[in-house]
Amino acid sequence: MMDIVWSKPALVLVALASFAVAVSHVLGGLAFLGIERLGMSAVAYNLISISTWVFFAANIVVLLAICVVLLAARGVLHRRSAQSSDSALDYSWEMAAVALTTLCYVAGVFVSTISPVTPYGDGVSAVGISGWAVIIAVKAVHAHRQEQEHPAPVKQSSLWLLASMALLSLAVGWGMNSIGGLLTVFSVVVTTAGFAGLAIALAASRRRGLIVSDRISMVVTSLWGLTVSYMGLAVANGLLKGSQESLVIMKVGFAVPIFIGSIAWAIMSVAAIKESMS
Repeated sequence: MMDIVWSKPALVLVALASFAVAVSHVLGGLAFLGIERLGMSAVAYNLISISTWVFFAANIVVLLAICVVLLAARGVLHRRSAQSSDSALDYSWEMAAVALTTLCYVAGVFVSTISPVTPYGDGVSAVGISGWAVIIAVKAVHAHRQEQEHPAPVKQSSLWLLASMALLSLAVGWGMNSIGGLLTVFSVVVTTAGFAGLAIALAASRRRGLIVSDRISMVVTSLWGLTVSYMGLAVANGLLKGSQESLVIMKVGFAVPIFIGSIAWAIMSVAAIKESMS
């Protein structure tokens, strides 16, 4: 599957999507800096609105990248059908499941974009992320069976399982937003654990030689940046609950971690562009 996921058209789209998310974070950080004592200024509110639409546009680009993957998968399916019908069936199921779960995630983002006050958008997106976790969990089970039947010096089932648990953690954190519509300390901490888990899984895969791309270190750096970003948001949320809504915490405590997140997504974009040019 890696020859499709890392195709040049898909990588360019991923780079565009990551850059759009970075821009969305910058706008969100500026919006928090624009918060006043009596609430959000008109400029801050407009920045938040633009930020959510840019984030939605980024996810549409991700969906387009998945479509590119599906179109390119026809050649792989043909080759795998010649080798093994079971292999082709597994691959086609994988592609269809990724497309459906991504569509579910993007649909949730769309609902949240057009109606920020509704709690259902985050819940729908969380279902999509949970779908990714299930797909990766199935990969972990298949890898474990293959390792039992054909022992190899390098194990990968544990890494697939770690990635699945990390995605599930992200889903729980994202879904928690739907409870009150605001980031809670618990949801941000769980989301932080999810990004950290993905970073550890990718770094371990690189060390074990399962991933040969030179850009993976940039992706891992990006994921650690997102981990730090959400850790900062968790601290800001905790301080805010015990400080009678301090304006400084509202401004700096949220803006700085969001700006860190924008840098992380920018690194992800650069990694995808460099990989597409290699």
